[in-house]
Order: sequence, then structure tokens, then C-alpha cells
Amino acid sequence: MRTLTIVLASLLLAACTGSSPGSAGSPRTAPPTAVPSPTPTPEQSLAALVDFPTGTGPQSTGYDLALVGTDGHVAARTHAAARTSIGIFVTGGGGAASLDLPEVSASNGRVYFLDGDQNLRSLTPAGPSGVIATLPGSATAHAAFAVSPDGQSIAVSVLTYSGSSASVTSLYVQSMSGGSRRDITHGPADLVWPVAWHGSDVVLAQSSTAFSQQGLTINPYFAAAFHVVDPNTSNGVATIGGPDATTACEVTGLLVPAGTACLHQVSQTTNELSLLDWTGTRTGTLRVQRPLETAALGPSQPAVAICCDGGGMVQVARGNAAPAATALTGNVDSWPCWLDDQHVLSGSVNDHQFQPGVLALSGGGVARVDAHGFCAAVLGSAGAAGEPM
Repeated sequence: MRTLTIVLASLLLAACTGSSPGSAGSPRTAPPTAVPSPTPTPEQSLAALVDFPTGTGPQSTGYDLALVGTDGHVAARTHAAARTSIGIFVTGGGGAASLDLPEVSASNGRVYFLDGDQNLRSLTPAGPSGVIATLPGSATAHAAFAVSPDGQSIAVSVLTYSGSSASVTSLYVQSMSGGSRRDITHGPADLVWPVAWHGSDVVLAQSSTAFSQQGLTINPYFAAAFHVVDPNTSNGVATIGGPDATTACEVTGLLVPAGTACLHQVSQTTNELSLLDWTGTRTGTLRVQRPLETAALGPSQPAVAICCDGGGMVQVARGNAAPAATALTGNVDSWPCWLDDQHVLSGSVNDHQFQPGVLALSGGGVARVDAHGFCAAVLGSAGAAGEPM
């Protein structure tokens, strides 16, 4: 797998606010059947594991969603339908598929998830909800969403596909109760979709391509960069990472209260991981031997979890210390994620037999998880969207 060499700069992490706008148009959300009342934050953080046992293509049977605690216990699970598959298919095989937009958004004490093209539901340790809202997705347009910290508003983007191209035909914020809608204007060059909120600002993922042959690689958002936008004015607040790993850096791992990690390909043998805060400012740098590509910034302190060393184990670097191997097995097709300052989870995007685990940094033990998949979001103090703000 990979070996690791590292130069660790001082990691001073900030939680500021962070840049870019979006377009208007197209269908509005239908009134929801119910708006969930605020739910108390769980006593322990929960990771949302997403697993597509049969992939995301035309053959997909949907995905499994599990909430996993710091002790590895599965607090709740459910199954949902996948979005309609959109792709460019070539006779004899090959082609490319539409972007793998996120299925979940964690805030307000629950994990909201998309069931099919349109139905928005939520999952808590008490179980799944009924349909909360209807999004404007279809067989030719994929809807992405992020729920506000208080659960009262939702940011929505609609990516409409036509032949070999796609465009953002709607980008807006609306009350979860189906009230007034505020369109967010944006430039036409790139595709953008909401993945989180930072305070009252919306965090948009950005990609310059409409199709992919790889699927998810180094983060669960299919993002090369993030733009933080004021939804009231459409003004950009900050740009975080991007545009790509060759000319600058590509964001990796989950967004956390401290910011995100970002990957830059220095040479054929070396990658550089930048640690970025919510203004897009670099607060630390790690040099790692390729092909190591995934990392996760710690939620509130200078720490980073890295996948993986030569033995396939996740490493953790804290403060100015060199990274140390742990007992947590990683998978090269995914990224570690922090449930809180003391617990790190590893999963897998494509290996549906891989057994995720949760590492307790204090004692070094690993709790195995009775579920499969990759870490798509965290509900609790380490989450990016709603819980820490």
C-alpha cells in the first residue's frame, strides 16, 4: 500500500467563515408533509455510513444508511432508493456516469437522506421518518441538498443533464415548511451544489466536469473545492481548496468545524496535504509519499488522520508530532473521519465486505462495526453542517 514521510508545520486551526455564488430557475420544492421538531443532540456523536451494495448505476438496488456511535454500535439503520442513473453509455462497455452527489446532510439532531430522486426523509436513533419534503429531482435532473443547523431551512441545487453536458438549473434556499424561496446566483462555468452550512452561510461543492468514470475518490461530496456563500446576497465569503490537485489542491475527507484537508500532487513520488481553515487559509502542511491521497482534519484541534501506511493502517498526527500508526485498518478507496476529538472511523466506498472500525485514541482499541460503507457525514460536535455551529 503506502509508506509515509512527513514534514508537519504548526497546525493552528481556526473556525472562521468561508466563497462563491450559484444560478436560479426551475422547479420549486413541494410543500413538505411535516417539519421535524428540533431533536436533542445525541449524547455521543454518530457517523453516517452509506453503502451502495450494487453500485450507483442502472443496476443499483439502492443504498444502506447506518448511524454508528463512538463505541462502534449501530444506533439505527435504514434502506433508501438511489437517484435515477444518468450516464453516457458506450456499446460494448465503458462510458461515464453523472456525478455521485451526496445522499445525506447531518443537522438538527438527525441525518436527512434522499430516498429516490425526490423524497427527503431523516434518520435518528429512534428510526427513520416519513417524507419531510419533496425535492425537484427527476430522471434527467439530480437534486442535491443541505439542511440548515436549526433544521428550518434547506439549500437545494438541481443539476440538469442533457446529452454529454449538465448545468445548474436551480440553486436556492427555502424554508423546510415550503415557504418563500431565495435564489442564489452563480457563474455558469462550474457545477455547484450545497453540502453543508457554516453558520448562516451555505457551503457549495464545485466540480468542472459533469461526468466521471471513477465515482467518489477522496471525499464524500465529489468536490474539488468548496465555496462559502451568503444566501441572502449571493456574495462569496470564501473559497476553500481547488481547482485541482495538480495546480493547487483538491479537498479530501469531511468538512469539520476546523475546516478541511486538501491534497496537492507535488511530484510522481510526493503528495502534500494542506490543512485549510474556513477562510481557505493554510494552517499546516504535511508531505506524504504517493500514492497516499486521503486524510481527515481533526474537528477542533491540530490533528489529522491519514490513510494509510505500508501495512494498510490509518495513521494519526497530532500537534507537531510525527504521524503514528494505529490499530485501525483503512481502505485506499475511502477516507478516515473523526466522530469527535478522540474517535476515528474508517470505511470503504467500493469494498462492500470491508468491515469498518472505530479507533479510540485514548486506549488505542478498535471497535468493529456491524455495517458497511463509507463515512458520509457526522452528527454531533465533529459535524460540519449543523451541530457545532
